[in-house]
Amino acid sequence: MEHRRSLISTAEALHRVFLAGTLRRPLFHTRLPHPPQRQQNRTAIFASKRFTAGQGAAPSQFASPVAGTGPRLDENINAGEVHLVSPDGKLQPTQPLSTILSSFDRKEYFLVQVSPPDADQTPVCKILKKETFRAAERAKHKPAKNALTTTKQLELGWAIGGNDLGHRLNKMEQFLGEGRRVEVVLATKKKTGRVASREEAEALVKNIRAKMKAVEGAREWKEADGAVGTQMTLYFEGKKKK
Repeated sequence: MEHRRSLISTAEALHRVFLAGTLRRPLFHTRLPHPPQRQQNRTAIFASKRFTAGQGAAPSQFASPVAGTGPRLDENINAGEVHLVSPDGKLQPTQPLSTILSSFDRKEYFLVQVSPPDADQTPVCKILKKETFRAAERAKHKPAKNALTTTKQLELGWAIGGNDLGHRLNKMEQFLGEGRRVEVVLATKKKTGRVASREEAEALVKNIRAKMKAVEGAREWKEADGAVGTQMTLYFEGKKKK
């Protein structure tokens, strides 16, 4: 009996050592592994860049000019629908922008917004050859060779007073000396309260032409319009500056 009791005690001891220790340890780890943070961030950044780059961008082979540097073109036209002007100048009913863009050769033509930007109005557009559009834009931004070629206009009444006449003739002389063209418009001024006689009107025209001839190189480049005493326009031109 003592031998059997000893065996039982030994078995109980082993049971307590191994089984009790096992019960104290969990069979499975409950801690979840951390996600690969760097890889997730890198993937998210790449996806964000890819979405941003593709959103609203024109295909690279079409190479539309950058928005904001001139008329709006192609996908830069900020509208879902637009009016298209036909080659004969007629305004067509509204159409989806995407439909029009898919209807012509994008390598040869631009869709150009010709109406001013207005959030309340449907844009009016034309299909133009790229060469034609670019040439027009270059000409628009090309500085004038001679800014003095602009025409100046002076208005005089037939019954103009001496002081006012002297001031206007001095301005005319200045413009002609700069090489400009000057249009002198003569008409009856209602505010003067006086109507010039025929002789006064003829003397005024003679005086103006004499002042013009006093400027070196100036000439009357076009025959006068109208008639003395009613309404008349004189066309003068100064000597071109080299």
